[in-house]
Amino acid sequence: MKIFLLGFVQNMTLTTGSLFSGMCTEYFALSSLALTKQVFSADNDKFACQFIRQNVRPDILVTEDLAEFNVQELPYVDVFLAGVPCQSFSSLGCHRP
Repeated sequence: MKIFLLGFVQNMTLTTGSLFSGMCTEYFALSSLALTKQVFSADNDKFACQFIRQNVRPDILVTEDLAEFNVQELPYVDVFLAGVPCQSFSSLGCHRP
């Protein structure tokens, strides 16, 4: 029996890529619904990158500042994922003494 999900047959592998990946929660949520292969991830936090290398193992891991990286060089993927800002952890957020 074939189960259709997001227009894809369940036994097909969706390629994904993410920017501002963090802990790749969007990838893990999607991978619980369909076969996925993370082609690229991008984050400049060293702990997030360590987590991504150990748990997601994308083909490409961009660790540099995305403001200075040409994202058009990244390969095509079926599903593009982007992490939401983590204001409570961001060094740019408003911090009370």
